[in-house]
Amino acid sequence: MARRRRTAATPFGLWADAMATGVATAVTLSVRVPQLLAGTMTAAESTRMVAEKAAAAGEGLLAGSAAAARVAARRLARLAPHRAVEDALEIAEAMSRPARRRVKANAARLSKR
Repeated sequence: MARRRRTAATPFGLWADAMATGVATAVTLSVRVPQLLAGTMTAAESTRMVAEKAAAAGEGLLAGSAAAARVAARRLARLAPHRAVEDALEIAEAMSRPARRRVKANAARLSKR
Protein backbone atom coordinates (compact mmCIF):
# COMPACT_ATOMS: atom_id res chain seq x y z
CA MET A 1 0.00 0.00 0.00
CA ALA A 2 1.42 3.39 -0.99
CA ARG A 3 1.86 5.90 1.80
CA ARG A 4 0.08 9.18 1.40
CA ARG A 5 2.22 12.23 1.89
CA ARG A 6 0.68 14.75 4.21
CA THR A 7 1.36 18.41 3.69
CA ALA A 8 4.22 19.48 5.94
CA ALA A 9 3.89 23.18 5.15
CA THR A 10 2.47 23.91 8.59
CA PRO A 11 4.47 24.62 11.74
CA PHE A 12 3.37 21.30 13.25
CA GLY A 13 4.03 19.36 10.04
CA LEU A 14 7.53 20.80 9.71
CA TRP A 15 8.19 20.03 13.39
CA ALA A 16 6.93 16.43 13.01
CA ASP A 17 9.15 15.93 9.96
CA ALA A 18 12.12 17.33 11.88
CA MET A 19 11.49 14.91 14.77
CA ALA A 20 11.22 11.91 12.43
CA THR A 21 14.41 13.00 10.69
CA GLY A 22 16.12 13.31 14.06
CA VAL A 23 15.24 9.72 14.92
CA ALA A 24 16.53 8.53 11.55
CA THR A 25 19.73 10.53 12.10
CA ALA A 26 20.26 8.85 15.47
CA VAL A 27 19.84 5.42 13.87
CA THR A 28 22.34 6.30 11.14
CA LEU A 29 24.87 7.69 13.61
CA SER A 30 24.53 4.64 15.85
CA VAL A 31 25.82 2.55 12.96
CA ARG A 32 28.38 4.91 11.42
CA VAL A 33 30.13 6.35 14.48
CA PRO A 34 31.38 2.97 15.74
CA GLN A 35 32.58 2.16 12.21
CA LEU A 36 34.44 5.47 12.01
CA LEU A 37 36.01 5.02 15.45
CA ALA A 38 37.07 1.44 14.75
CA GLY A 39 38.29 2.27 11.24
CA THR A 40 36.08 -0.42 9.70
CA MET A 41 34.04 1.80 7.38
CA THR A 42 34.59 0.86 3.76
CA ALA A 43 35.86 3.41 1.28
CA ALA A 44 32.67 2.99 -0.73
CA GLU A 45 30.50 3.77 2.32
CA SER A 46 32.53 6.83 3.31
CA THR A 47 32.41 8.14 -0.26
CA ARG A 48 28.67 7.50 -0.41
CA MET A 49 28.21 9.23 2.93
CA VAL A 50 29.81 12.44 1.64
CA ALA A 51 28.37 12.34 -1.88
CA GLU A 52 24.78 11.92 -0.75
CA LYS A 53 25.07 14.96 1.51
CA ALA A 54 26.32 17.08 -1.37
CA ALA A 55 23.56 15.77 -3.62
CA ALA A 56 20.88 16.44 -0.99
CA ALA A 57 22.17 19.99 -0.52
CA GLY A 58 22.03 20.63 -4.26
CA GLU A 59 18.56 19.16 -4.58
CA GLY A 60 17.39 21.20 -1.59
CA LEU A 61 18.75 24.37 -3.14
CA LEU A 62 16.93 23.70 -6.41
CA ALA A 63 13.69 22.74 -4.65
CA GLY A 64 13.85 25.81 -2.44
CA SER A 65 14.47 28.06 -5.43
CA ALA A 66 11.52 26.53 -7.27
CA ALA A 67 9.28 26.95 -4.21
CA ALA A 68 10.39 30.57 -3.82
CA ALA A 69 9.59 31.21 -7.48
CA ARG A 70 6.13 29.67 -7.05
CA VAL A 71 5.51 31.82 -3.96
CA ALA A 72 6.71 34.94 -5.76
CA ALA A 73 4.48 34.24 -8.77
CA ARG A 74 1.47 33.72 -6.51
CA ARG A 75 2.18 36.90 -4.59
CA LEU A 76 2.62 38.93 -7.76
CA ALA A 77 -0.79 37.77 -8.88
CA ARG A 78 -2.40 38.46 -5.50
CA LEU A 79 -0.73 40.36 -2.69
CA ALA A 80 -1.29 38.58 0.62
CA PRO A 81 1.19 39.70 3.31
CA HIS A 82 -0.71 37.75 5.95
CA ARG A 83 0.40 34.54 4.19
CA ALA A 84 4.11 35.23 4.67
CA VAL A 85 4.56 32.53 7.31
CA GLU A 86 2.84 29.93 5.14
CA ASP A 87 5.03 30.95 2.22
CA ALA A 88 8.19 30.64 4.31
CA LEU A 89 7.10 27.21 5.58
CA GLU A 90 6.43 26.04 2.03
CA ILE A 91 9.96 27.04 0.99
CA ALA A 92 11.54 25.49 4.10
CA GLU A 93 9.68 22.21 3.55
CA ALA A 94 10.75 22.08 -0.09
CA MET A 95 14.38 22.76 0.81
CA SER A 96 14.53 20.14 3.55
CA ARG A 97 12.65 17.37 1.71
CA PRO A 98 15.70 15.90 -0.14
CA ALA A 99 17.77 15.70 3.05
CA ARG A 100 14.90 14.15 5.03
CA ARG A 101 14.36 11.56 2.32
CA ARG A 102 18.04 10.59 2.30
CA VAL A 103 18.35 10.47 6.09
CA LYS A 104 15.36 8.16 6.36
CA ALA A 105 16.66 5.95 3.53
CA ASN A 106 20.07 5.71 5.22
CA ALA A 107 18.53 4.72 8.52
CA ALA A 108 16.47 2.02 6.83
CA ARG A 109 19.45 0.71 4.84
CA LEU A 110 21.93 0.77 7.71
CA SER A 111 19.57 -0.69 10.30
CA LYS A 112 19.12 -3.82 8.13
CA ARG A 113 22.77 -4.76 8.59
